[in-house]
Amino acid sequence: MYSNPQQLKGGLMSGARNKILDQFSATLNINGYSVEFCQDFAEMFVDDKKNVKPCDIIFLASMYNKVGDYESAAFYLDMIDDKKLSGEEKFCYCYEKLIIYGKKGRGSEGDLFRGEHINFMQNYVQKKNDPEYIVNMFIALALVDCANKRYAEAFTLLKKCYKPTGRNDRHFLNILISAVFVYAKMDDMAELEEASNNARKYLKTFSAFEYDWEKAYYLKRIEDAENGK
Repeated sequence: MYSNPQQLKGGLMSGARNKILDQFSATLNINGYSVEFCQDFAEMFVDDKKNVKPCDIIFLASMYNKVGDYESAAFYLDMIDDKKLSGEEKFCYCYEKLIIYGKKGRGSEGDLFRGEHINFMQNYVQKKNDPEYIVNMFIALALVDCANKRYAEAFTLLKKCYKPTGRNDRHFLNILISAVFVYAKMDDMAELEEASNNARKYLKTFSAFEYDWEKAYYLKRIEDAENGK
């Protein structure tokens, strides 16, 4: 799934583009996700450009979702005709759309979108057979259930989607943070406190960070989830 500009690089005929993507990748690796990064990427590859690649738009939306700017993510995804997408691009597009619907409380739209795309997503996840895709799909679906106040269904999805593998399990950390968000939306203060403590304790034991900024990024995500963001 899209998380680094390196994934957008093309073949030998894309030399100039690849060099620019390398620069963006280096910036991301050092500084992490930020609105400034999104704005710079949009200016370079998307805004007022002809023949914009769908993968660039989806990547940009993913970066905006990661910094909590769901309105900007939605704005860019609306540029895409999803009927022309397939494979990885379509799955990532669907995932980012569901995240937006879930986080912004747009439950009815989320249900409609899920109904239209769930078969594709399930088939693609089965084909990939990769925990990252399985967990991300279930988290996105759980957030849509949460937006519709189907909290029991949301927790069922979060609990059944994955079996933790140890103290450095990034997928499990994402599930824990998602549970914090759902409890915040439920206004269940006791369960919220417990879920938050679980996520924070797990983060303290986590040591497999790829970048220096990641621990602070995950802590910020927990704090946002505690506030229903």
